Amino acid sequence: MDTKTPPIPLKVQEKPKPKQQESVADVSLPPLTPYRNHRQRQKTPGTQWSRDVPSAIRYQDHQKKRPYRVLQIGATPLMHACQQGDRARVLRLLKEQEETIGYRDRTLRSALHYCMDAGTGGAVAAAAPELVNAPDAEGHTPLHLAVIAGDTQLVAVLLANGADVNAKDLEGHSVLHWATGNFSLPL
Repeated sequence: MDTKTPPIPLKVQEKPKPKQQESVADVSLPPLTPYRNHRQRQKTPGTQWSRDVPSAIRYQDHQKKRPYRVLQIGATPLMHACQQGDRARVLRLLKEQEETIGYRDRTLRSALHYCMDAGTGGAVAAAAPELVNAPDAEGHTPLHLAVIAGDTQLVAVLLANGADVNAKDLEGHSVLHWATGNFSLPL
């Protein structure tokens, strides 16, 4: 007797049916309507303006508060060169792209916030002294960041260029607070 498994019967192959062309219906969407904000406040009688400020006025106020350009994404070549500590490139960019010195990134950091050494920091601080005490979105000045990084030479350069030692960040921490928490800096 044969102990082999019985053969599997073959299925009858079905012939593929020819594809029928599907009819495509012309679908048109309704016109776009402006989204109504359910929180809109109505003008109260007797007042000239409602509480909601028109966006054009908000934009103008925003420009008054920030006289510098804020980049929504990325950084300038000057910021990158400062971060890399490339002093020769920083000096070249300070001459070639003078208008970008005051630009800020989306966290409101300037090129001086990105400086990683005293050479680049001194060059940027001399070219744009208004950036020495400029806070970022967290309230940190370049001096705060230099102290946090433990760079004593950059701290000395910033102090020589008029950095405010009493500046506080948004949490109320002064430069001295950060210096005492950073054990790599001599007091």
